[in-house]
Amino acid sequence: MKNTSIKLFTLAISLFTAIPAFSQQVVVWPGDANNDGVVNTLDVLYLGIGFNTQGPARTTPGITWQPDSAAVWSNLLPDSLNYAFVDCNGSGFIDIDDLAAIEQNFGLTHQPFNIDSFPAPDSLISPPFYFSAIPDSLYAGDTVTIDVFAGAITMPANFFGIALSFGYDTNIIVANSVVATPDSPINSPTDPLLFFTATDTSSNTLEIALSKRANAGGSTGAPVVLTGQKLLSISFIIEDNLIGIAMADPLNINLRNIRMYTQNLDKSTAFPVELSIPFGKIEVGLPTVELKNLKIYPQPTNNILAIDGLPESGILKLTDLNGRTVATQPIETNATNKIDCSYLSKGMYLLQITTPAGTAVKKVLID
Repeated sequence: MKNTSIKLFTLAISLFTAIPAFSQQVVVWPGDANNDGVVNTLDVLYLGIGFNTQGPARTTPGITWQPDSAAVWSNLLPDSLNYAFVDCNGSGFIDIDDLAAIEQNFGLTHQPFNIDSFPAPDSLISPPFYFSAIPDSLYAGDTVTIDVFAGAITMPANFFGIALSFGYDTNIIVANSVVATPDSPINSPTDPLLFFTATDTSSNTLEIALSKRANAGGSTGAPVVLTGQKLLSISFIIEDNLIGIAMADPLNINLRNIRMYTQNLDKSTAFPVELSIPFGKIEVGLPTVELKNLKIYPQPTNNILAIDGLPESGILKLTDLNGRTVATQPIETNATNKIDCSYLSKGMYLLQITTPAGTAVKKVLID
């Protein structure tokens, strides 16, 4: 009986090893291109390396977050991962459409969970990353665009794909206004990058990934080598309710989790980048005065703004948060002064009241 069992077991092994590779199956999760248990920006980098490769489609293609069986492909990435995982939507072709699975399932996890790890930055070899086009000061309501540069001649940023996080303070920056764009020399119409962003509200970050696209057949193209060139731009809007003569705290932003893959999936990292930008002052020129009987109503308004309790002489000036004057008129003595706001865009404005004794600045909300 024992010999019979051994023979059956040996036969089963022989039959299994005789099955052609293309008929073997793996379990895939749509969007988890590197099969590490989580959908994140690193999956975009694997997608770039496997780009333009064709293989067997899944029996039930789609991007719903659930395990699915897929036939293994004949292609393997440099870390031996099968391309069946990189085919995120199961269409049988690795292309731009696979980004939809990463976008829909971003942040989702499954077991086994074994997130890809990277080495710590090394001061001797890690390329520098830095912000450029930094404004001298900020004002509430400003739209700000800051460039990100990478690498140096002595320590180039050499990668096929890169992922990084842009961190910001949602008390100062309008959360949904943060946008990254790949307006860089390395992104061209003839050689476009894979570019992906996702907002992580739990950590107040914009997660960013960009990668070269492999050539037809999955062979990798030329890597990116930056020695101080622009990588991307990030724009955002400052909250418009941060009004005051001066802001006590600066705006703090940062780049972190900078992770790079070469075309052979060699890993490298860079040190985080921190930046503080101060808020400017609203200069009024004359001493500040207190107008105890001042009344400004209604607020908010979309029509006529009325002002009572003014001194006998002076000037009223209404400006937007960029300092542009939108209305000005002399104070009418012994009367309710009125400013027509019906033509103004919604938002916060500043009413500057200049008198012989000094100046007062008050907030005005147009709705």
